[in-house]
Amino acid sequence: MKRHAPGACLLLGLTQAALPALVGADESRELKSTLVLPEIVVVGKRMAQAPAITFHETTALDFAAWNATTAADALTRTPGVNVQYGADSGEARAWIRGFRDRSVLVLFDGIPVASGFEGTIDLNEISIENVSRIKTMTAAPSVIYGTNGIGGVIDVVPEALPEERRIASRVEIGDNDARLYSASYADRAESFGILAAASHAEADDFRLSGDHASELNQPGSRRVNSDYQRRSALLRLSNESQRFGDSAVLLNLSDTERGTPPQAGVDDPDFQRLTESKRRTVGLSHSFAAVPVALKLFHNHYDYELITYTDANYDEIDEIEQAEDYAFGAKAYATIGIGQRNTLVASLAAVEEVYEAQEVFPGSDDASLRTYNAALEDEWWIRDNVSVGIGGIYTHFDQIEIGESSGAFNPQVVASWQLSNGLSLRASAAQRSRFPKLRELYRLRYGNPDLQEEVANSYEIGLRRQFDNGLGLDMAVFTIDLDGMIDRPTRNSRYQNLEDSEIKGFELSASGWVSEQVYLHAGYSLVDAAEELPDGSTRQLRSRPEHTVTGELRYRFPNRLLLSLNAIYVDGLHDLDGDDVYTKISSYVVAHLKASLPLTEVLECYASVGNLADEDYEQKLGYAREGRTLRVGLEFEL
Repeated sequence: MKRHAPGACLLLGLTQAALPALVGADESRELKSTLVLPEIVVVGKRMAQAPAITFHETTALDFAAWNATTAADALTRTPGVNVQYGADSGEARAWIRGFRDRSVLVLFDGIPVASGFEGTIDLNEISIENVSRIKTMTAAPSVIYGTNGIGGVIDVVPEALPEERRIASRVEIGDNDARLYSASYADRAESFGILAAASHAEADDFRLSGDHASELNQPGSRRVNSDYQRRSALLRLSNESQRFGDSAVLLNLSDTERGTPPQAGVDDPDFQRLTESKRRTVGLSHSFAAVPVALKLFHNHYDYELITYTDANYDEIDEIEQAEDYAFGAKAYATIGIGQRNTLVASLAAVEEVYEAQEVFPGSDDASLRTYNAALEDEWWIRDNVSVGIGGIYTHFDQIEIGESSGAFNPQVVASWQLSNGLSLRASAAQRSRFPKLRELYRLRYGNPDLQEEVANSYEIGLRRQFDNGLGLDMAVFTIDLDGMIDRPTRNSRYQNLEDSEIKGFELSASGWVSEQVYLHAGYSLVDAAEELPDGSTRQLRSRPEHTVTGELRYRFPNRLLLSLNAIYVDGLHDLDGDDVYTKISSYVVAHLKASLPLTEVLECYASVGNLADEDYEQKLGYAREGRTLRVGLEFEL
């Protein structure tokens, strides 16, 4: 049987500054292109152009100021992004503008790294040692990203090779018996380059806020079963050839063991430990010198073992769940210059996702999905400071086990107008489809093989303003019509295509170094995510905060001491209690302070205090978060 999603709204905006493809130099347009697979940055004769989409970049300087060690830490303060810890899973996941984590495409070096089964990834398993920046794109990312980024795209970009050899290491200790060790090496020899890194992090059960009262399943001041061990390794080899082009091979490994805290205050919660969580990503990239074409091949593999115990003593095993999933695929990008003002970008992609486990799917121990994409975008410069991009993507989706397939065509249009060197306007209209994940289709307990794709029509108008004092301002107003959202109405129900939902919102952020000593940031996000109930009334979708406020101050003293203070306020978050009653979660403010001081040219020390006010808060009912934490460390770079 074939199902075809209806075509949708067009998109408005410039695709140039956010294009994740290889855009070759076009001498007739006097443009230069710099390849950083899979993204492309194009600069040239025309006025410097701001992206035509909402685009936030978190850099290594931000990671250091926040003492971030994982992608979860690094994304917490990104406008429009809500990083929350799952209930039973305990995983850190990114929700964007009201879209849950399975609707957000997460890339590492341009490779999708989510579990083939879950369609998501624990962001704490992505170490940011040797990561240069994390880009977050919403509204209308390039169609080349495919269908899985219906809510947005998070692209984790490794560091570029230095001009000279670099050796770095880090040691950190703290309360909860926390320890972090990392080391990295980067070098180049003529056309060859190497980047290698490894890290190990561990901690015992974390301490709760001093204001947290004991309750059922959580009797003491330490969060039950919240310990973890994380190990990661990265190897990237590259070669630059004027004759054949540029190539890179990537190997990224992670290995995690951790507890999953039980839900407090309810009868009969799950007592579980994730005793194995191993991920392996292998990628091969090549951009040809003779033709403007780039290729990327990848293979992801994930193994896990989840043990369920009979009670809170965690000594008698009730059930062991073991499974593995993997995904492999290929992508090709090409560009065609048409005259002086048009550039076409085309891409083809194919991905297969496979899940293998015993007695998980009805009558089968494995299942797989295949997805094929074809995308085309045209960037047209109407004037030197005005551009319009029109694109579309066709997706073919195969459910192999049940012999069904479906397809969808999603158009978009984006536009950008650079009024001056410091002021730009943007607008976009985009349609995206998300097809069901393996978990949503076939999991015995919750799966529904009759699910159809969810479709989002997104519209945005935005403004950017760069002031002479170094401060940059970004504003965006958006509305999203969501048809057939895939979710579970209650925690015990099957996945369903829910009634139509509407998400409206506003984002405002301002940041920059206003002087050599002072950096300021302020941000606000409003997400009005309304779901329609059977009786015709509406309410805020659960797990979507309505109001988020962020603020930050960095001050650099003459002796090079750097103080960084930041805070986040969250309100309007809802969840279902143990009886599936819709309940509002209390608002909270969490602040963080860090001081760092260079001791020599190669050695720096720091101290960091998380949850400075020891706030007692939770993001899911029955799952309290950490109280105040202290970390101290040394960083070495030669």
